[in-house]
Amino acid sequence: MRNLFIYIISMLVSTVVVAQTETDVMRYSSTHFGGSARYNGVAGAFGAVGADISVLGTNPAGMARYRESELSFTPSITLSNVNTLHNGVNTFDSRENLNINSIGIVGVSKAHSNSTSKWRAAQFGFGYNKLMNFNSDYKISGLDSNSFSQVLAAQGYGATEDDLFNYNVSPFMAAPAYMAWLIDPMNGFGGKEAFTTQMYVDSIQKEHSVRQSGSLGEWSFAVSGNYNEKLYIGGSVNFQRFSYTEEKTHTEYSLVDTTALTDFTYNEFLNTEGRGINLKVGAIYLPTKWLRLGLSYHSPTAFYKMTDKWNTSVETNFRNTTLDRPNNGYFAESPRGSFLYKMRTPSRIMGSVAFVIKKKGLISVDYEMVNYSNGSLRSHSGAGSGYQFEFENEKVIQNFVASSNIRLGAEYRITNLWMLRGGVAYYQNGYNPEVVSQTTPRMTYAGGIGYRARDFYFDFAYTLTKSTEDYYMYDPILVSNALIQKRMVNLIATIGFKF
Repeated sequence: MRNLFIYIISMLVSTVVVAQTETDVMRYSSTHFGGSARYNGVAGAFGAVGADISVLGTNPAGMARYRESELSFTPSITLSNVNTLHNGVNTFDSRENLNINSIGIVGVSKAHSNSTSKWRAAQFGFGYNKLMNFNSDYKISGLDSNSFSQVLAAQGYGATEDDLFNYNVSPFMAAPAYMAWLIDPMNGFGGKEAFTTQMYVDSIQKEHSVRQSGSLGEWSFAVSGNYNEKLYIGGSVNFQRFSYTEEKTHTEYSLVDTTALTDFTYNEFLNTEGRGINLKVGAIYLPTKWLRLGLSYHSPTAFYKMTDKWNTSVETNFRNTTLDRPNNGYFAESPRGSFLYKMRTPSRIMGSVAFVIKKKGLISVDYEMVNYSNGSLRSHSGAGSGYQFEFENEKVIQNFVASSNIRLGAEYRITNLWMLRGGVAYYQNGYNPEVVSQTTPRMTYAGGIGYRARDFYFDFAYTLTKSTEDYYMYDPILVSNALIQKRMVNLIATIGFKF
């Protein structure tokens, strides 16, 4: 009776990992700063400084600070370390990958020396900046008294054996579990079938691993203008594109040696790709030689095409065989699912101020506001479904809040050719603290050096980003949270040419 109660409760609240959820809105909205090594060296605090290819995606007015045409290229190496804590057990994992952080070109058209116009120059730019890196691996281990197979059994509630493969999302959860002999039917209530698990729910060793891959990048076409060396304005049309792949493996071992089932493994595969467009406008004003003020607005990104593809599989191992179950092991795989939809991420507004210390350096601060509760999922006419995401969008409003991001950076000219940089960035967690217990901010610490000659420059930056979050392997009613601590190191180099 206790198990049946858990099944029914789990059925009511269990999450379906392959469906589009409010988590998608947060994942693709919470972009970080990317771009050149100089930009990273001051932790992205460049909204009122400009003259860097990275500003095409932050404050395009900064492009108006260019006085010469320029071409730059920025590769980077990312080192990701993740430590998890679940039921007193610590687990560590790491990952490395090579990226292209930024590439771009800016052309400058100056006014004729005899011109009386106060428009001194116009700039045209085209570039790419990486805004998110999804590459990360982590593992969770520990002992527990509940099983994920309870969730799989609950997904089949109300379906007969004949229609199990066509019922709701059962083809991706309950159906492969049933085919692999992990769950069995039993008498339900009111003519509805219920399912029970073969895993003895008492002493279970769990091994859960997650592998995430992909990135989100933005291609920008920008134009800007310099008015009387006082006012700089700019705008950009930006095309975002991302690919995200998540592979989960959940294994449970029974520590009770009298059970027929020794272990099972549930695998999930999800790939999401999206394409979107947004507009950005900005201005920089110099009231004095030592003070610069910046303001920019980013429109919502309209992801006009989002595609999810997914499938699952279940593998089981038994100690013995029976007449009904003649094999010691079974493997079953779901069909391959696919869904087409749209998404809209929230707009952003950013204010910036920079203080120029004679010709020796500068201190810059950016403040950014974004309300994640304004994001939404939307139906796509090509999907052949009229689903409107009302439930998911209500969860966006309930679970997410407005957040503030602050970036502080400094640059000091050591000699005429060498520069030293440093900075720190604070990114507020966008989850509602009344819903999610772990709402600690994401912090980035940065430093770098730069060499600037007349026609050539080279920059190097180091950034360390730390974040902490809660993670549930499955239904929170059945399993406690795992605390995930992420550390991401970026080694970034930029080479540039002026012409």
